[in-house]
Amino acid sequence: MENSYSGPELKDLSIQVIQESRTKNEVQMLEQRIVKLKNELEQAETEKSKEEKEAENIRNNFFMKLLFSSKVDKEELEAYVAQERYNIALEEYNTVNTQLQNAKRKVAELAGCKEKYEKKYAARRTALLAEKGENADKILELEKEIDTLTVDCKEAKEALDVCNKAFETAMLMSNRINDAKYTAKMDGYLKNTPADLVKLNSEIEAIKLAKELSRLLQRLNREVRDIVCCVEIRKACLDMNSAHWYRMISPITEWSEVEDIKKMSGMITEMADDISRVRKEIEMYIGNCEAKKKKSEAELEQIIFG
Repeated sequence: MENSYSGPELKDLSIQVIQESRTKNEVQMLEQRIVKLKNELEQAETEKSKEEKEAENIRNNFFMKLLFSSKVDKEELEAYVAQERYNIALEEYNTVNTQLQNAKRKVAELAGCKEKYEKKYAARRTALLAEKGENADKILELEKEIDTLTVDCKEAKEALDVCNKAFETAMLMSNRINDAKYTAKMDGYLKNTPADLVKLNSEIEAIKLAKELSRLLQRLNREVRDIVCCVEIRKACLDMNSAHWYRMISPITEWSEVEDIKKMSGMITEMADDISRVRKEIEMYIGNCEAKKKKSEAELEQIIFG
């Protein structure tokens, strides 16, 4: 009977599912590796054939052997080295290929275990819920908690991706602002807005720099707004006060008041620091979230597996 499938047997199936997933990942990595090794082997074989041919030609040339014995020795040595490289490449290729075939066989042996596990898991879950006891209530509670944590982790990771992009933009803009400060200094300007760069003597490069700063600024504004949006949507998962957030987003509304490149540089530095702090807090939140999820999944398995 479907519902009489024992907990220990179900646990064994769950282990097989994990093994299948890991082995499939191993197959994928080995397949990528084997393609690279095959190319290296073909190159080594081509080089070996070339060196052997050159060495053979010299060995068969009486006058070359008589007059240029050092060159003969050199060609012989290069042929030997090429042969050794080929042998090493062939050995590595064969080793990895053996590992790949073994991994593929293991995947074939485990084929269908995931579908079987899911079917038996559902049957045992249904049986436990039908008992309408303490276990049934706990199963529903844990499943709800796992679903919530799964969504929270996913959304927090999306927020982290946005923070990473914004931080990268801030760093890039900081470097370009330093270039702008240097350009302005070299042309005798002590105080400049990015727009004033077009007035400098190095006009073509200055215009390009000014346009790039403008483009990066627009990009950074969008990304910082995305960060704020992400965190607001994700029910304020980060423990930060309003003053902290205002300091991060305030430059968005203050760029028009920036009088010089130096001030802009300071604002970008502060923004980058804030973004970095947000990244760390999100990373900590994700870590806690995943730990809670793992604990809840373990509790659920313990009930289901008996």
